Amino acid sequence: IIKVFDLVTGMDNITGQICRLYNSALGRFPDHEGFNYWINMNKSGANSYRQTASSFLISAEFNELYGASLTTHDYVNTLYKNILDREPDLPGQSYWIGRLENNLETRSEVLMGFSESVENKAIFSSLTDYIWANLLWIIDGLNLSWLISIVNFLCTDYRYSLWEAIVYIGFLLREFDG
Repeated sequence: IIKVFDLVTGMDNITGQICRLYNSALGRFPDHEGFNYWINMNKSGANSYRQTASSFLISAEFNELYGASLTTHDYVNTLYKNILDREPDLPGQSYWIGRLENNLETRSEVLMGFSESVENKAIFSSLTDYIWANLLWIIDGLNLSWLISIVNFLCTDYRYSLWEAIVYIGFLLREFDG
């Protein structure tokens, strides 16, 4: 986790954008190896941010999470729920569906729009601040290998996202500590 945070050099540069894209498209915190790969692909010019977003949408992971054949309506609703954690407002929903149905934007461009929206950036900043605070609190005085094994257990056996696992462990430890 710390290695991933070390790769983020700014909220509005490519490292922040790709970090948010992981959460927006895949509903999870980036893994170090994949995150580093996409950062390097973008920094080298081998891929653009748009190509990266397209790659996320056609990934097996995305298709396993959301299905390979979402209707335009379902796709837009999924973005609202998974990225902004809310139901779509009618004007916004109509806007994005119209953009897609009239071929004014691709699905990856709409994903980028949601991922880079002011609303998502605010949500994402709050989440990362909270996770970072929990992570530092959890690590303080704990065996790191124990922490990693518990996080892996929660993510594998209970299908928690990395975010959820860290927040859950932080909550439990604070309950037992206090």
